[in-house]
Amino acid sequence: MPFTFAHPAAVLPFSSVLAKRYSMSGMIAGSMAPDFEYFFRMDVKSLYSHTLSGIFLFDIPVALLLTVLFHCSIRNALINNLPSFLYRRLAHLAQLDWLVYMQNHKVALTLSIMFGVISHLLWDSFTHQGAFFVEYFHYSLVTLDLFHMSVPLYKVLQHTSTIVGGLVICCYILLMPQSEPTQPDISLKYWLVVTYLSVTIVTTRMIFIYPSYSLGIVVVTTLSALMIALVITPLILKIRSAC
Repeated sequence: MPFTFAHPAAVLPFSSVLAKRYSMSGMIAGSMAPDFEYFFRMDVKSLYSHTLSGIFLFDIPVALLLTVLFHCSIRNALINNLPSFLYRRLAHLAQLDWLVYMQNHKVALTLSIMFGVISHLLWDSFTHQGAFFVEYFHYSLVTLDLFHMSVPLYKVLQHTSTIVGGLVICCYILLMPQSEPTQPDISLKYWLVVTYLSVTIVTTRMIFIYPSYSLGIVVVTTLSALMIALVITPLILKIRSAC
């Protein structure tokens, strides 16, 4: 599959046209939501999220959850602890009251999420074995000889589109307008807690499934652990500072 965090590249080019009426947060969350079945399972296995019914039963609810977790738990702590070149471009997000926005823009947010989800499924339909356009254009068995290896064309499209998507996201971030707010000192404690939680979760998962794991499972588990850590860390630090 194309790398999950490259998928927002499919919706970012529409930001200048759609951002005023629709939600970029919703589009971005929707563009990644179908892959979160992998992260919930900590396994490279998806039964529901890439299906038509899964759009409504899994993808849209999960995308809504992702927007809440990001804006209400992850956002401020993460942005405050990013390198300054990212902080200057993202600091304005801290001014958004997400729960109020959700209440006032229910339809626009839902449509934005659906747009993101559809972009994900459309992208995957060209890059997955057995997917619609892979079969429609009859290239499921087409291979290319690369570095003395026979590689399926859909695999080449997966990895190539991931690289292109990553470049699109990097360009988008670099072109974002910058502000000059005073950035708080980056907290070493924040990143130590994130790292500790991530390593603990990955290690625990690997112990429980040993020896039945693959590179794919390790990657999915690591990303899942990192996201869990980003959600939990601000809560831990707030509780400790209140004691």
